[in-house]
Amino acid sequence: MRHDKEAFAGAAIAAARVGKLIGDDIRVLVFSAYAAAVAGDGLDGSLDGGAIRRLLDPFTGGFISDIPQTVVLLRLALRTMRLLAAGEVEQAREYSLVGARRIAEAVEATGDAALADRVRGERTAWGHFYDALDALEAGIGADDERALEVRARAVRIVEACRVRG
Repeated sequence: MRHDKEAFAGAAIAAARVGKLIGDDIRVLVFSAYAAAVAGDGLDGSLDGGAIRRLLDPFTGGFISDIPQTVVLLRLALRTMRLLAAGEVEQAREYSLVGARRIAEAVEATGDAALADRVRGERTAWGHFYDALDALEAGIGADDERALEVRARAVRIVEACRVRG
């Protein structure tokens, strides 16, 4: 029985290893795209990619690259070759096939200006949301009947969402 458990655990650990490697590759693409979006948003000219990387080091800063697609594709090739050289043919196959698919999806989601456009859109939407809250707060402070009704409706919605035990 113990031998079966060790064999199962070994297979599970090996499968997780491939997933972790692919996840690291995806993180390089995503964090690099977010850093580029923040650096290019014009809100604070003092933050360039290097400053953002230093600010986030040693944690997520390690996943930020100026050339993320090149880094990730080179890693995919070199890691596949390393796995093959180590005789880990099934892991090399899984890493290269699953990795190529997931990396292609991540490149599409983060490439060009896709992620930067999404960040800008979300920032604009949140700005509108907070402007609406400010206007509602001012209306409530001025005893505006419509603002007070919106507040009352919001309170009823929140109360209806409470978990009662």
